[in-house]
Amino acid sequence: MDEFILFQLDQIKDINEVRPGFGNQTFGHLLKKRFIKDTDENLAFTIMYNNHRSEVHLMAPNKRIRDLWIIGLQCLINQHARKSQLDLIKEESWVLNYFRLADKDKSNSLSKRECRKLLTDSLNVKVPNGIFESLFEQADKSQEGLLSPEEFLNFFQLLTRRKDLYEIMQKYTKNGYTESMDTIHMNVDELLSFLRTVQNQKLLIDVKTENGQNKLIYKHLEKPEQVKKLIDEFELDDEFKEKGQLGLD
Repeated sequence: MDEFILFQLDQIKDINEVRPGFGNQTFGHLLKKRFIKDTDENLAFTIMYNNHRSEVHLMAPNKRIRDLWIIGLQCLINQHARKSQLDLIKEESWVLNYFRLADKDKSNSLSKRECRKLLTDSLNVKVPNGIFESLFEQADKSQEGLLSPEEFLNFFQLLTRRKDLYEIMQKYTKNGYTESMDTIHMNVDELLSFLRTVQNQKLLIDVKTENGQNKLIYKHLEKPEQVKKLIDEFELDDEFKEKGQLGLD
């Protein structure tokens, strides 16, 4: 059992939940085929991971070992959650220290000019004007043209996520490292490859059973037409959309 779990899971941080018992379709199918019995439920458990998109279904030799696995995994999940929270607190403190240094007039707020200067001079981050304006506007909840400490934290988190996504797109697109945040994009084939091989993405689709009833199932992305529909739905830039491309926004 150990080897099977390690083959499926790389990191404890990827685990979302550990469920005891038969609470999923896979065990129901095994019961129907008589591969397992109703009395085996106290041996079964399921590991949910990858944002609940993937599952590992396991049977222990006895209930005691099953419970030890569940307790052990839950302890590791809780430990990682506490560590992640501590890291977040440290990062917020670090960002707010820079905020206070940039707040020269002690107004407890930063203007666009002060934010831009902080990014370029202190954090060595270069952001295209269009993206900077968009993120600043999203973070500026008061719409006063100034960011409070809380709003600046949100601005920084938006910027960090955008930078992470940009680096991913650079890695998985042709000539990505020559493109800016404004111009980088994925075509249909690149996005299909990324969603299928890297994200292991599935679509939730409605199908009819042999009895004529509707049933929702998860199905792997297989065709360019499926990806084109995603681009048509989510791409905001009309020029990218017409070309069948997905940009950073």
